[in-house]
Amino acid sequence: LGKILEADRPQTTVMIADWATLGRLVTGAPLGEIKPRLLEHLLVQDESGPSVDSEAAEALQRELAGLDIEQREQRLRDIFSEQLAEIMGLDIEDLDPIQPLNAMGLDSLMAIELGSKLQMLLNTTLPMSIYLEGPSISTLAQHVAKAIEEKTQSSDSVVTPASE
Repeated sequence: LGKILEADRPQTTVMIADWATLGRLVTGAPLGEIKPRLLEHLLVQDESGPSVDSEAAEALQRELAGLDIEQREQRLRDIFSEQLAEIMGLDIEDLDPIQPLNAMGLDSLMAIELGSKLQMLLNTTLPMSIYLEGPSISTLAQHVAKAIEEKTQSSDSVVTPASE
C-alpha cells in the first residue's frame, strides 16, 4: 500500500479478480477468441477451455427442436436450474422455478454470465433486459421455448422445389 501511495498516479485500484471469469462475462466467449483491448493485458487464458461443448450444445438444440412446447419448457426449466445453480453457487433443490431470479440473488453480472452460457448452449439470444426484469426460471423457459418454436417454424416453412 505504501508503494501505491508513493506512486505519482492519478488513480489506482486494488482488487481480487478472477480474470478468466471476467473475460467470459465481458466477451461472451471463452478467452482467446476475443480480448477487449482495454483488458487484454489483464485477462489470463482460461486453461479449462470453452465452458460449453459445441457437440453437446448442437445435440441439445436438436433435442429441444423435436419436443412439443410443454416438454420443451420443462426441459428448459431443468437446464436453466442447472445453469443458475452453478452460477449462483446454490443447490438445484434450493431454486424455486416461479420465484423471480433477482429475489433469489441474481445480480447483473450473474445475468450476463447466464445469458452468455445460454446463448452458447441453446444458440438463442434473449435481450439482457429480460434477465433484469426479474423473471422466474419458468418465465425464461417460456421465452426461450417460444423463440425456439419460431425458429423451428421458420426453418420448416422454407419450401424447396421438387425435383422432376
